[in-house]
Amino acid sequence: MHLLKRFILGLLILAVIGVTLVFNLENQQSTSLVFLGFSAPAFPISVIVCITFIVGLVLGPLLVQLFKRRPRSK
Repeated sequence: MHLLKRFILGLLILAVIGVTLVFNLENQQSTSLVFLGFSAPAFPISVIVCITFIVGLVLGPLLVQLFKRRPRSK
């Protein structure tokens, strides 16, 4: 059973890597972002999407910990 779980996890990891690779290869068009008058250098769309995804993965748990309500002791 343990071997089957490891095999399925390995297939899942390979699938995520494959989807990420295809996404990166299909989105190589360069674009630049403008926000509040500030212009970023031109990057491929896949790089911008991956960076925002990673930033969200980092900021999400940090914000949850910051706003998590702690029970008050009486």
